[in-house]
Amino acid sequence: MLLNARSIRDIHKLNELELTVNEKKIDLIALTESWLEDAMTDSEPSITGYTIFRKDRKQVRDLKGGGVLLYLWDCFNAYYETELNDLQNESLWIRIQQDPCFYKHLLQDPCLLVCATKVQQQMMMR
Repeated sequence: MLLNARSIRDIHKLNELELTVNEKKIDLIALTESWLEDAMTDSEPSITGYTIFRKDRKQVRDLKGGGVLLYLWDCFNAYYETELNDLQNESLWIRIQQDPCFYKHLLQDPCLLVCATKVQQQMMMR
């Protein structure tokens, strides 16, 4: 599932997302425009049963917005792909150990470009 959240900090949006995810049994949720900040812990936007991966936009001149976030169902073992995440853009790379493929979630202002391998097709519905 791919969503432009326009701030997942809103508790009502987070609750609605959690209900939808539990109802549809979605394995991978990719959010753009998470609007999270480094000072926020992962527990604030968490969804029970999901591991969270995020890359917040660095604050620049009082601009708000940006940021990407992935929720991955806990049955998958995944970790940040460190070298790729060090790039100076709003991209978030994870490696899922059950499959040698990557999932890339890339935000390029003002357009969204999502590139996914077969992992996306295999994981969208369980």
